[in-house]
Amino acid sequence: SGTCAACSAGSAKAAVGNDVCTACVAGKAIAATGQSACSDCGVNTYSLEGALTCIDCHSNSQSAALSTVQSACSCDAGYDGTTANSCVACDAGSYKVASGDGACTECDAGDFLDATGSTSDQCAQCDANFFSLAGAGTCTACHANAVSDAGSVAASACTCAPGYDGTTANSCVACDAGSYKVASGDGACTECDAGDFLDATGSTSDQCAQCDANFFSLAGAGTCTACHANAVS
Repeated sequence: SGTCAACSAGSAKAAVGNDVCTACVAGKAIAATGQSACSDCGVNTYSLEGALTCIDCHSNSQSAALSTVQSACSCDAGYDGTTANSCVACDAGSYKVASGDGACTECDAGDFLDATGSTSDQCAQCDANFFSLAGAGTCTACHANAVSDAGSVAASACTCAPGYDGTTANSCVACDAGSYKVASGDGACTECDAGDFLDATGSTSDQCAQCDANFFSLAGAGTCTACHANAVS
């Protein structure tokens, strides 16, 4: 009569008889010898054919029970899956709502998200006087004395505030005495007419006042000039 040998690890035989032991199918495993059945691999594991043990998915990934290949492990929500066998937390400024091997989704320009590994669209609008590009973790303040609407998408959205000259790129300079600017924008300050003056700087409205008798001014004057001695005007 023949000799009966225990099934080796990674194989099993369910019924009495002279049949050979059968290797565990992919998705199952058995580490012990002489077994009648292979065990199912649980969630977040996988196995190849004839496996002794189920293999854990790589960090921050998941798989269904009975998974048969490593590629069945897909990155969790909040983790980028575009690098093989690696799941990296979404950067600030991005999120991923479902498991899978896709990329994280960037926040739109004008929005920001300061957390990493976000699993939902928590992108928030930048406040007024700030801006952001797509995928921003923080909003960037406009340059000094510049303003912008909430949700601004570029530095060019920042324009000089009323009372500030905007004719120099990325610089807002208070209107000189003798001039004013009533609205935000990148334009120049408006000079007072000849015969008027305005002694304040950074004026946001036309407060130009007429020179008194016996004084005069040129356009854009901060003060009026007295006529020469014994002269009147």
